[in-house]
Amino acid sequence: MPTLRTIMWHEGVDPKTFTYDDFKYYFKNMPLSFHADLVRLIWENKDLSKKEKMELLVDVISTNLSNSLNAKYFAGNYLADEMKISWQPFNYTPIQKEWGETKDKIPAK
Repeated sequence: MPTLRTIMWHEGVDPKTFTYDDFKYYFKNMPLSFHADLVRLIWENKDLSKKEKMELLVDVISTNLSNSLNAKYFAGNYLADEMKISWQPFNYTPIQKEWGETKDKIPAK
């Protein structure tokens, strides 16, 4: 079972206030071992719209935004739960198909 390594943030850094671009920055600049926790923080973020959260998580599974298998696993789970579809870990085809069919129906805010 994949696990999360909790990120210990420097004083003054509050991931609850991160923007879409902030998360992309941290994916590019943090060690892979912390990417799964970034996925969790995206999903728990109250300032991002559902669509922004889902876009970031689709990027995690579909692109090289993260090469962490743990991050891809957790992103896939969050997306599959939100889309109410079943998936086999690391077979992203059902998630990508559902995203392609529904992303324009999700409110931007």
